[in-house]
Amino acid sequence: MVKSQKINQWSHEGKPTVLSSGEWILLASTWKLTDNSAKVIVSEDKGLTWYERGAVNVPEEDRDFDEHMIVEKKDGSLWMLLRTKYGIGESLSYDRGRSWSPLVLSKIKHPNARFFIRRLHSGNLLLVKHGPLDIKTGRSHLMAFLSRDDGRS
Repeated sequence: MVKSQKINQWSHEGKPTVLSSGEWILLASTWKLTDNSAKVIVSEDKGLTWYERGAVNVPEEDRDFDEHMIVEKKDGSLWMLLRTKYGIGESLSYDRGRSWSPLVLSKIKHPNARFFIRRLHSGNLLLVKHGPLDIKTGRSHLMAFLSRDDGRS
């Protein structure tokens, strides 16, 4: 583990996610330079220092933009959704982002385009994507979905 690395070493998107433990997680990518390119960068001191904790490998043939988002589920696991050439892939971590399950196709149908997922203050999950949940559309019909059951529906 290397602490205090400069955060601009990686390409990163968005704001950090604050976990129930108080840790900040920032998602970063090394794009197509390495395996395990969908990285989880962590700060345990409110952003003063950062280190790489773990990463999800997106197979090279499925990689495109390596854009990923993460939510902490109510059981403490981390759910990562990733943009791939085939749509949305997903992976789970049960150890705060150190190790991840193999990437699998998500049940959320989506084109190769950006999407958004975040936990709201209400505890519900907000997902913004193109088209209905069960239909893969083109980059049109942007829709918002609310999940009251931690992303199961």
